[in-house]
Amino acid sequence: MAHSDFIYPALEDLLWQPGISRSELYPPQLTSCSARNIPYVKSANALQTLDICIPASRLDNCHLPDQRHTVHSSASKNEDLWIIYIHGGAWRDPKVDCKSFRPAQLILLEWIAAAAKASSESGFGPGPGFGTTTKEYTRSLNHIAGLASINYSLSPHPDYPTDSKDSSRNAKHPQHVSDILSALAYLQHLFNFGSRYILVGHSCGATLAMQTVMSHRHLSSNEQASRMPYVEKPICVLGVNGLYDLGNLVHHSGTKHASHTAVYSTFLASAFGADETIWAQVSPARCSDYIFQGRDMSLVMLARSKEDTLVPNDQAEMMEKTLVDTHRFSRGSLDCARTVRIVEINGDHDEVWEKGVQLAELIRSAVEELVGEASP
Repeated sequence: MAHSDFIYPALEDLLWQPGISRSELYPPQLTSCSARNIPYVKSANALQTLDICIPASRLDNCHLPDQRHTVHSSASKNEDLWIIYIHGGAWRDPKVDCKSFRPAQLILLEWIAAAAKASSESGFGPGPGFGTTTKEYTRSLNHIAGLASINYSLSPHPDYPTDSKDSSRNAKHPQHVSDILSALAYLQHLFNFGSRYILVGHSCGATLAMQTVMSHRHLSSNEQASRMPYVEKPICVLGVNGLYDLGNLVHHSGTKHASHTAVYSTFLASAFGADETIWAQVSPARCSDYIFQGRDMSLVMLARSKEDTLVPNDQAEMMEKTLVDTHRFSRGSLDCARTVRIVEINGDHDEVWEKGVQLAELIRSAVEELVGEASP
């Protein structure tokens, strides 16, 4: 997508809706303002959209819904962070979209609201009206300036046929990652956060998150690469139950996941074509050319579950090994400029986002590490 294709509407032109936390014990509390289904390119197809959510503590005029809410894009503080989510779904599942982030986002917003309240009062305890999950918040959550969740064009799915002219459902690589880069460029222009964001991806969303940091020459031809937008790279990538070596997924999936081999081959061919040399070229765990700028990408967290019935555990290990052996990352050490860490979680492949709690906890942990404020 050429840079001239981007659109940058004024923030006040977006339709902002208030998010309210309600409790039987306390009055309604404003937790956020959100704008949804925002196109991030000109002539966007149905899936080239994103959702934006601003915590109430970042609003100019923070009142209940009958009041006006002003969202602005002033320069971020040095330790402010954005959380940006990329959904999974094997590059093709139309049932999984940017709304899959909402369970975790709602939990994070309650923690953020409680943290903001606590920071304005003496002591440090949960504020009223934000549910029972507030016990998990920390001061570090005050550094979250905004959250976004990205939709992107999908490849065809045999169980959900669509018109061949529907560009939102007939995408081929590199359209998926090009859409993600376009969305990031849009958000960076609108909110001026530069590299101060955590890029979170689930399943193939984790693939896409790591691909945003790969040299474009690994992702497409020179002509296509020249049309991909420039974005500042994230300070942290959080991959959750991710796919990092596509060929290995098919040919060395292990006994537990061997029954999925045909499905793996089908959705990879749908997204990338049948040429397995392309699969290797675009695999983050095979990449020798990542783009690191200054302190960008200082942390990579690779979350995996031993109960995952869809993705083998060794995908995270292969990604970790590449970062350590080829790109001078350190395993788990907080004293190094670049750290990679595997984090064990629970539940099957999609439970982490369906329930939201573990995904919110992973994001909270990443924020704490980046800003250096752990729970008391």
